[in-house]
Amino acid sequence: MVDSLARRHDVLEDGLGRLLVTTQNLASNHNLHAERVEQAVNITNELLDALEETATTASTMNKSFLSRTPSGNWWPHIICPVASLVLGSYGLEPSAFRNLGLLALGEGIGLVVSISTSGRLDTVYPFFLTNTTAPGFRI
Repeated sequence: MVDSLARRHDVLEDGLGRLLVTTQNLASNHNLHAERVEQAVNITNELLDALEETATTASTMNKSFLSRTPSGNWWPHIICPVASLVLGSYGLEPSAFRNLGLLALGEGIGLVVSISTSGRLDTVYPFFLTNTTAPGFRI
């Protein structure tokens, strides 16, 4: 009887040892999984922050494109120089002097377009008009 009790005790001890190893492996795997989930959450939060910043920027640019205020008149200063450079250089050999001239011409055209779309010279370029007291002067 003591012998069978000792065997049962040994079998139980072996089973508990295997259970302890399995529990330790499970806890280790659980910790590793928790770390990976935390990394995924951090990456997701960074992506969400970047998307929110992108949405804010897109909304601001959309308002700028659609507005009729002077701040919405910046697009001619980009489109006109690029268009004049592309159209003026088409099919010709590269020339730095010509390209600078075309960019200056495009910027001048952009200035005219910007002023004409705003309707007010003093709000777009206040340094042009410092004395607005001339008779019959109206902007």
